[in-house]
Amino acid sequence: MEQNKRIKIGIIGSTGRMGKMLHSVIMTESSKYEIAATFCRQSSHDLTSVFNTSDVVVDFSAPELVERVLRSALECSKITPLVLCSIS
Repeated sequence: MEQNKRIKIGIIGSTGRMGKMLHSVIMTESSKYEIAATFCRQSSHDLTSVFNTSDVVVDFSAPELVERVLRSALECSKITPLVLCSIS
């Protein structure tokens, strides 16, 4: 990794309890990480844009969204690591 390059993190489920906690942790480590994109039920953009703008995506959404998340990851124009943390 280039020196001083921050890792761009996408958060799916950004308005839930764990999504908010992840957002808070990233903000306290802003010299290392930045939030590239977020997605929640009220988002007007599609999930693919989260993958296209992020170095890694963390999914803390509901289990019923997993298939849609995986489909979006496959439709992405680049390979983006995905961490699935679906909760119920």
